Amino acid sequence: MDQAIRDFKYIEKLIKLKQENPQLEIMAAVDSEVVADDGHRWWTADFGDCSVDEVLLKDERVYVRSEDEDDLIHDEMDWVYGVDYSLDSERIDLLEAEAKECVNRMNWKKVILVQIGTAEMFTNAKN
Repeated sequence: MDQAIRDFKYIEKLIKLKQENPQLEIMAAVDSEVVADDGHRWWTADFGDCSVDEVLLKDERVYVRSEDEDDLIHDEMDWVYGVDYSLDSERIDLLEAEAKECVNRMNWKKVILVQIGTAEMFTNAKN
């Protein structure tokens, strides 16, 4: 797909999401490939897809619920509960449920999330 057409579709989608969710903040999710180091003041990147999602700022990291929730649950199981995976599956399921509750209580913020990345990331985007 031509970059100009792709960009237009992404921008059109962003406008629609903002019209449907005027109360939500628009937040850019910048891929680490764009900002690989802090040696420069400015970087260029491409505007990517957008969606309504939830984000969490924790331990100097940004978590995106739709992508990182399962990892965060397992991290909580390891860090908070010190899960011994040799336990029986019923006990592990119980600890996982407790970790899910813990993750659900975290300070998630619902936003319109815009992906910002390298041109290569969006070249084969399906829209």
